Formats: sequence, structure tokens, C-alpha cells
Amino acid sequence: MKEKLPISFYFKLMFIIITLMYAYITHRPLIDATLMNENLSAMESVNVILQGVLGMEGSSSQDKPLVSPLDLVSKPGNTEPQLISEEIKSLANYQIAAERANQFNQQFDGEALNYLLNERINTYRSDINASTMGVGHHLQEGTWNRTEELSLYHYLGSSTIEGTAFYSLFPEIPDSQYRLGENLYELYIAADDIHLETWSNPDILADYVYSIFQDSLESDHYQTYQSAYAWVQAEASDYNVSETAYVRLVVVLILDTNLN
Repeated sequence: MKEKLPISFYFKLMFIIITLMYAYITHRPLIDATLMNENLSAMESVNVILQGVLGMEGSSSQDKPLVSPLDLVSKPGNTEPQLISEEIKSLANYQIAAERANQFNQQFDGEALNYLLNERINTYRSDINASTMGVGHHLQEGTWNRTEELSLYHYLGSSTIEGTAFYSLFPEIPDSQYRLGENLYELYIAADDIHLETWSNPDILADYVYSIFQDSLESDHYQTYQSAYAWVQAEASDYNVSETAYVRLVVVLILDTNLN
């Protein structure tokens, strides 16, 4: 007669299955990206997953794995500059996101956005009998550089990649530390989301950008600003890259207490 397994065996088996499922769910981007990387052998993949999930060192023929948890850098609210690895950039979903981001950037009309955004700001200011705001063309270059840094280095923080304050990117502005303010925004959006297409219309994009910063723009102390300049840039993201292609949008609004 075949011997029955003790009931404790089934409890242990169930515990192992639940543990493995939990590890996969909580580390899915890492595990999927590792398994999708054709440059890794089976043992190298096991080593990377053990390091990322359990903090263990597996056996490997190389000193360093080709993919590590740090390679997945994109996440909402990241405040430190990061660079995405070349291995992640080679993934199909990342390349799809990169193509869509390039399309958005090519269609983006920054001048139209700023004039339309300025109209919306001044409509509100007219309603409250405040002074009108001008388009801050003198802020253009610094705003471009600020947006590009935040986009290419996948972070959103008050400092530049050199660790200086944001206003250091405006060396031509006297007393910039006292005159300038900034508002920042990021959005992770699926590459096939229809909004990336509709936002190619500057009028629609201006409505969206105004809605993002509306609370600040309509606050009392913001009425001291006399000019502003905004910019939007899209960049491919490795956020959830094993599942789908994500684009990260960065929106920067720089304001000046002077008109020019």
C-alpha cells in the first residue's frame, strides 16, 4: 500500500508556492527583464534574480551581472539623476517607447504652447484684476536645458545634474535666485495612449498644462510673477518595460518676477 504524505508536506508546499508567487509579483519588472535578456545565460539570469529578490549571491562566470535591479531606474517621484542601461534600451518595448517619444517631440510646438498658455493665465488674471503676464522668451534657453536634464536623466528634483540650484541654468538673469521660480511635473503614459496624439494639438496641450499648474498659477503669491516660459519633452522609459512600452513626459514651467 502506497504511503500517504504527511499533511505538513502540503502546508510546506503551499507556503513555497505562495512565497514564489509573492516574489514574482513584487519583483516582476526585474524578473521579466532578466528573463527577456538574451545576453544572459541561464546561470547568470538566476544570479541576477537571486540578487534582486533575495539579496543573495548566486554563482556566475562573471564578476558583475549584465542586468541588475539598478538598471530599472524609472519610477514616479525619483529625485536623483539616473541613466538607463544599454541592455534595457535594447528591449523591444523600450524601442517602441523611444520611437513614440521622438514622434511627440517632433510634433511639439513650444512657441504655440507658450502663447496659448499665456492667454489662459491672463484670462484668470483679468478676472481678478491682476497685472497681465508676458511670454518669457528670455527664459527659453534655460527652460530647454532644464527640461532636457530632467528628461534624459529620469528624475524630478530641485537640483541640476551637477548638484546646483535650478536657477544656475539661467546665468544671464541677474539675481536669478530671487527672481525665478519653477514648477515641475512628470507623467508616465503608455506609448499607445491616445493623449500623446491629441496633445500634438497646442490648444489641447495648453489646456492640460494649465490644469497641471492651475492651483499654483491662481494662488495669490504667484501674481507677483510677470513672465513665464514652459516646455514639454517626452523620453522613453523603462517603467514596467517587461509589460508594455511607457513614455515619460516632463513639463517645466519657469516664472520670473520681471517681464524680461
